[in-house]
Amino acid sequence: MPRLLVDAKNPHSKYELDEKMFDKMVAVNQKGTFLCSQAAAREMIKNYKCNF
Repeated sequence: MPRLLVDAKNPHSKYELDEKMFDKMVAVNQKGTFLCSQAAAREMIKNYKCNF
């Protein structure tokens, strides 16, 4: 996976991060966190016991 924002020695090289790869990283990092949080919240709600 590319790891450079800008490759100073070789612009547009295979090591430079492009928009497609950035979109993939956002999808994995942010969407994955969102989906895991949502699933955990649903389980917490199922197990919640009201003591009022």
